[in-house]
Amino acid sequence: KCDKKLRSKEGLKSHMRIHSNEKHFPCPRCRILFRTADNRLSHIRLLHKKQPYACLTCGKTFDAKAWLTDHLINNPGHTAQDQSSDLNAEKRAND
Repeated sequence: KCDKKLRSKEGLKSHMRIHSNEKHFPCPRCRILFRTADNRLSHIRLLHKKQPYACLTCGKTFDAKAWLTDHLINNPGHTAQDQSSDLNAEKRAND
């Protein structure tokens, strides 16, 4: 269907999904189906993964407190907000 040249059978198999309606990668949270595992991962990161640690100065968010700490060390003057307690309260309310 296209002129793309691939080096392996696996690469060809993966590429052919672009040209078909096959969707074999379900989101474990909402069950939407995706053609590739990468598309599913992007979906999960964008829609389902909450990042509880935020820099108030630049708006960057992190899912690990250590990453926020590294960010603050590398960016003097930035301040942080720990939203993990807000997420824990939200989780308890939804349980």
